[in-house]
Amino acid sequence: ILNQTFQDFELLIINDGSTDATADFLDSLEDKRIRVIHQENRGLCETLNRATSEALSEWIARLDQDDISVPDRLERQYNFLLKHSDVVAVFSSIRRIGPSGRPFGGIYSYLPEGNNFIYDPWVHGVIPHSTMLFNKFAVLAVGGYRSAFYPVDDWDLALRLSEKFKLAVIKEPLVSYRIHPNAST
Repeated sequence: ILNQTFQDFELLIINDGSTDATADFLDSLEDKRIRVIHQENRGLCETLNRATSEALSEWIARLDQDDISVPDRLERQYNFLLKHSDVVAVFSSIRRIGPSGRPFGGIYSYLPEGNNFIYDPWVHGVIPHSTMLFNKFAVLAVGGYRSAFYPVDDWDLALRLSEKFKLAVIKEPLVSYRIHPNAST
């Protein structure tokens, strides 16, 4: 993520109570864009809510630690949002990769034929959360992530956002989404 063509961002990493050498590794990172927060384990939803609240920007890109963004992901999503001021979150299609990083199954598109479109999670279903770039204040306005809905907290959030705001999808895959054995996506 640090090799993005769009360089003006903060990489907020929250160490959610790791018990291995993760804390030492994170503290050794020397990039001025990185801000590390260590906390006792709170679980995914509380950690995502903390990250949303702590983020300095009004725009937040989500990326799971094992997924990979294409080099111009942030630039393309940010520019899309600048051109579509009525949209508060933009997703993308994905390229599926296995545990080793090898692509399989081609591109997984969430779009019918055509160009970018307004995303309705009630109609189109779940899009991997690692592809989302969203407005911090819109997410806070709908109450953030809800632990009661884990592991579909991302879909719950998209549904609540779609009730008040417009969401969109960029057709091209901007994230390589890692599929692990026994995963459902």
